[in-house]
Amino acid sequence: MDFTWILIIFTIGIMLLIPSLTLIAASTIASSFGANLSKKMNIKLLQWILAVLIMATVIKIWMSILA
Repeated sequence: MDFTWILIIFTIGIMLLIPSLTLIAASTIASSFGANLSKKMNIKLLQWILAVLIMATVIKIWMSILA
């Protein structure tokens, strides 16, 4: 995808420019913070946190399917 398509996407309103740039900046900062934090945390705790997040997502998806 070249730069022309990127301009078209933002100018016709498919994507919003300010929220996109905010998301890029926040994820860049948060990724380095998360990487440093994960090095200091217990591996089992990280696995449990991931398992809980996955289960919450599964429950939310099934609730929307069955509703």
